[in-house]
Amino acid sequence: MNFDDMADQLSAHPDYKVKRRLVPILDFGQGTGGPTKRVLILDTETTGLDSRAEKIIELAMLAVNVDLQTGMPVGQVEVYEGFEDPKFPIPPEIVKLTGITDKDVKGQSLDEFAIQDMVARADLIVAHNASFDRPFVERRMEVFEHKAWACSFQGINWKAQGLGSA
Repeated sequence: MNFDDMADQLSAHPDYKVKRRLVPILDFGQGTGGPTKRVLILDTETTGLDSRAEKIIELAMLAVNVDLQTGMPVGQVEVYEGFEDPKFPIPPEIVKLTGITDKDVKGQSLDEFAIQDMVARADLIVAHNASFDRPFVERRMEVFEHKAWACSFQGINWKAQGLGSA
């Protein structure tokens, strides 16, 4: 039996839920040809919880146009991921949580030009916990301060979508 068959069989059992690796889609093709808005989705990993004292160690972003008639993504997806050396040891609990080590970030810095370019072209920034991510990125780069933000953690009723939690 191959892995897909095993996963299908296990998923059929009421006591199990099988998660599968998502295959990224980097081109959604043409939409209706109608108006679009550019949405940038971001996530940060940091050395701690306090945006005034802690540092970003990883920033991941993707940007895509969304067809305003259908609400669906269209065209090419733009992706950025970068590490940054906080210039102090990453706390052990953060290494355990994120898997990011001092070795991963040593000598690394975020590509400010690429980030500013992506953010400047975005109409909306979405983070899964914007109240956490937003202060970190705004403190790091001014370009984030002048954008509209949405939060997929607070802004979506996940239970109504059939999910147990956000």
